[in-house]
Amino acid sequence: MKGFFVIVITALVLSWLAAQARKAKARRAGGTWLFPPITAVQILYGTLAMSGLGLVLAGYLGPLQDRDIVVSVGLLFVVFSSVTWPKTVELSKLGVRQRSWWGGWQIIHWEEITSSEQRRDGSVIVRAKNCKVVLSPFHADRDLFLRQVKGGPELVASSDSYRGP
Repeated sequence: MKGFFVIVITALVLSWLAAQARKAKARRAGGTWLFPPITAVQILYGTLAMSGLGLVLAGYLGPLQDRDIVVSVGLLFVVFSSVTWPKTVELSKLGVRQRSWWGGWQIIHWEEITSSEQRRDGSVIVRAKNCKVVLSPFHADRDLFLRQVKGGPELVASSDSYRGP
């Protein structure tokens, strides 16, 4: 019965996060639209990373026989949160860009876009030949992002005064 409640609570939290993302608005910074992940998701990932660091510290300071397991689990938490942390997606006159998990930029110029699709989970994927940029269901203003990507660089450049629906 305990597993049922875990599933229900997880579903409720994910639904709440998705609802918060639908209400969040993108920001305009100069000539670029910024689509950041919502604050609640950043707090969740930060908590996960801090928990991992806490486990690593507890493993080093704790009993010797538990050290390997506790440190390993803590490192898994830290690595998982750093690799999967949703990054801000940027749209500009040049194209779409997002930081990759290793810190470099994934850049797709407008003329290189081969497809853009919205998946059943609510994420939006913009693809180029050797690259893809993902806007998760927990990023701000998914509908505006879709309109901007479908409209191309002209819409991004002309929407300086966009204030939302």
